[in-house]
Amino acid sequence: QYRRQHPELFLEGEYIPVETEGTHRDSVIAFARRCGPDVSLTVAPRFMTRIFGTERAPLGRRAWKDTVLRLPAGWPDEWVDGITGERKQGPELSEILSAFPVALLRRAQ
Repeated sequence: QYRRQHPELFLEGEYIPVETEGTHRDSVIAFARRCGPDVSLTVAPRFMTRIFGTERAPLGRRAWKDTVLRLPAGWPDEWVDGITGERKQGPELSEILSAFPVALLRRAQ
């Protein structure tokens, strides 16, 4: 729904790769789109079964430990997940991926 409401962000917006750091930094892909004041942040795990096996979803601190996103300076600390509707704080993957294994975040209003 958010993508349909903001087509210019996803069709014309600047693509910004987002680096990660921490224990599972190589097991997540993240990027942002920015067009004017609109910003979205997409986060998805990769190579999940190598690290987490097939027994559980990669959710929360147990899965992501100290892994964080390295967001550009001045970016918001508060986001809303377009998939779950939950508010998310900070760059920690354990928070961003606490309820669902992928996230499409937008700047909180």
